[in-house]
Amino acid sequence: MNTNAHGMALSAPAIEPGMKEIETHFVKVAVAINEHSKALVSMRDQLTNLDRNSATAFELIAKSIAAIKGRLARLETEVAGLRPQIGDMKVHAASFPHALRSARRSDAAVQEAQKLLEEKLRRMELRLEACLRRKRRGEAGQ
Repeated sequence: MNTNAHGMALSAPAIEPGMKEIETHFVKVAVAINEHSKALVSMRDQLTNLDRNSATAFELIAKSIAAIKGRLARLETEVAGLRPQIGDMKVHAASFPHALRSARRSDAAVQEAQKLLEEKLRRMELRLEACLRRKRRGEAGQ
């Protein structure tokens, strides 16, 4: 079983495909760092007896690895925090086509109403013109 930077067992929660690749990568990095850390600690112990300066160098390397482990733990936390956001984005992405269809229907309804209003306006203009012509004929006939 794989472990995280703190030696805790990693579970396999249901996650998005892209997130699974990221998590797999982090697990592999954590395992590699853990193995290298153990090897460095062993080497440090051996070199302590041989050369104090070398042991100091390996001590610095071991501290660096500990810092990397800490960063890895923070990244694992951040990835876990991204999962709900990705789920929300998936929900919004799934609802977008519906919203687009609804907007198109609304746009079609507005265009239809505009055509009806234009037709009514034309009929009213024709009636008004007809009334004005009759009025002019009536005035001309007097």
